[in-house]
Amino acid sequence: MPVAVTAASQWPMAVGRLWLSSGRDGGCDFFKWYDGKMCDRATELLRQLRDSERNLLKDNLALRKNAMDLVTFDG
Repeated sequence: MPVAVTAASQWPMAVGRLWLSSGRDGGCDFFKWYDGKMCDRATELLRQLRDSERNLLKDNLALRKNAMDLVTFDG
């Protein structure tokens, strides 16, 4: 299936962004935003942010479990 980079978006939330599509009218409706490669620093910051979020979710889950254990123990 040929994929073409389509013209820049005019949608207000994505002005200037490019997207990929099948390029066929009435085709398979393939669509994906095309974002160029980020610099290494941005990639590393996003990994750190992802890891921090995962750790916070784990901590939150542990705190909720401890709180439930306390409520169950007292009740």
